[in-house]
Amino acid sequence: MKRSLVFDDGKAQTYFEFIYSAVLIGGLPKERTGGVETLRREARILDALDAISDRHPNPTETFANNEPARVVRFGVVLTLDVADYELIKKRIEEAPWFPKVSRDVVRTLDWLTTAVVSEG
Repeated sequence: MKRSLVFDDGKAQTYFEFIYSAVLIGGLPKERTGGVETLRREARILDALDAISDRHPNPTETFANNEPARVVRFGVVLTLDVADYELIKKRIEEAPWFPKVSRDVVRTLDWLTTAVVSEG
């Protein structure tokens, strides 16, 4: 099974940034299990996110862990295996977000539920 997310509305960049940052943060250390398979999932997700985005034009802009910021291409579709999709959801839920971004975190999680399910 696959899940496809379409970055095609006014919040596309916000959703992208929360997904990218959540994967970079890596969830709660005590909950980060799965060994090399989890590392492979994280690498696949980051590769997929890099493939649908470009480096931010301002080189001083960064995401979590001082990773250079990226800009998602409007209208792109991100297709993931269900396990990778579930890891993204888990990472967003577990990340230590500041309360001031709670609304955007919840909107991102709600948007994730709009992912189209397909066989694959």
